[in-house]
Amino acid sequence: PRTWYEHYNFKHRNWKDAIVGTVVGGVSTLIGVGGGTYTIFYFLIHGRDIKDCALTANFVGIFIGLMSTIGYYGYILFGLSANNSHHSVISTFGKIILVIAGILAAPIGVRLQKMAPAILIKRLIVLFLLASSSYVMFFS
Repeated sequence: PRTWYEHYNFKHRNWKDAIVGTVVGGVSTLIGVGGGTYTIFYFLIHGRDIKDCALTANFVGIFIGLMSTIGYYGYILFGLSANNSHHSVISTFGKIILVIAGILAAPIGVRLQKMAPAILIKRLIVLFLLASSSYVMFFS
């Protein structure tokens, strides 16, 4: 089933990891996602287990999200925007609640992931990607 994988001979190389990491971080920040989708795909084509891929993507997402947040607020603070009216849909209090809830729920998600079969994790990832991309494409 991996003939295309073997054809391209995806080997682990430091320079390739650096390039992919730069692209994933840049694109993820540009479109406002944590980079997990791209990270999961990158590790899957290198033959890693889906559970390892998802856990690694969560870890990488912390840093991409942190850098995106710093960039966003730095952009606002230093007035680099041509339009200085930055109205967020979510209030500051709402953002704080989201962060706290995410931190508290993360260990629960890790435990559930350890218990769940790999095929269920794969299907959930695809389902959520399909639902979120469909919403963005057709309803936003």
